[in-house]
Amino acid sequence: MKIATASVLAGLVVLSGQALAADPAAAARGQQLFQYWCATCHAPEPREDGMLLPGTETLQNRYQGKLPAALEQRAQLPPSMVELVIRKGTGAMPQFRKTEISDQDMHAIAAYLDHQGGGVAQAAEHSFLEPYFGNTFISRHSDGVEYRVLYSPDGTFKLSRSGGPDPSANYELSGTYTIEGVQVCFHPPPQAFSCVPQDQGRKVGESWDVLMPDGSHATHTIIPGLFLQGPKAN
Repeated sequence: MKIATASVLAGLVVLSGQALAADPAAAARGQQLFQYWCATCHAPEPREDGMLLPGTETLQNRYQGKLPAALEQRAQLPPSMVELVIRKGTGAMPQFRKTEISDQDMHAIAAYLDHQGGGVAQAAEHSFLEPYFGNTFISRHSDGVEYRVLYSPDGTFKLSRSGGPDPSANYELSGTYTIEGVQVCFHPPPQAFSCVPQDQGRKVGESWDVLMPDGSHATHTIIPGLFLQGPKAN
């Protein structure tokens, strides 16, 4: 993006505006807006010194070849995710106010990136993760093991395992995730699993019981805020 200042990803909200992904006119205008606002950091072409642009370089280091680093080459950029990142920022990318990028222009940028990715309608597949963005997902198992996951709309995650009879088995992990149907797949994967069916239709503050594949039970909760360790869920 055009400005590169630090910004904290916290308290994300679901945006009510929907990207005009099916509108060719919006996509055409989105290309012009992308060149103005985004290409200075996210274009695939390197600089004169051969170095990648900062946004592209950051994503290349993050994805390690698992996903394209250039936004225009991504096939999994649902409009809802693009709009969340524009409004709320992530990592070194700042948030953009409506006085900078209007809602209409934001929709057009999202439509352009969706069109560049082949127009794949993936927004619905990703929308079930929106309540998790900016909040903490907790999976507490009957053996005392607790997993906490922080999902970010830019495709990154942080995960911690704690509790249980063996403290040496606890760890923290960060990386990227992809969506395969209704499953979230982690890269690199945690020690106990690689993909999990993430609960859908849940709200922040809600708790519910889940039957695990091995027949055990777990309690799932979404708490507001980002807490990789504590506070404990009620």
